[in-house]
Amino acid sequence: KISTVNVGQYIDRSAVGKWQKISIPLTKFSNIKGWDRILEIVFVFKNGYGIPKGTVYLDDLALITLKDDFS
Repeated sequence: KISTVNVGQYIDRSAVGKWQKISIPLTKFSNIKGWDRILEIVFVFKNGYGIPKGTVYLDDLALITLKDDFS
């Protein structure tokens, strides 16, 4: 199954061009029922403003469960 999340709602637009820590609750990936069976993670970037341009760097990516994910 595919589960998508719009990362735009988690980005601080005032910090564009700087490193940001972005935390997305795993519960936002509603179609994923068994995290222990994930075979592939794919990132797709769409800017929605016409011609795609820009650079995205990912560093220190972690999938963690927090207490708040289950409340």
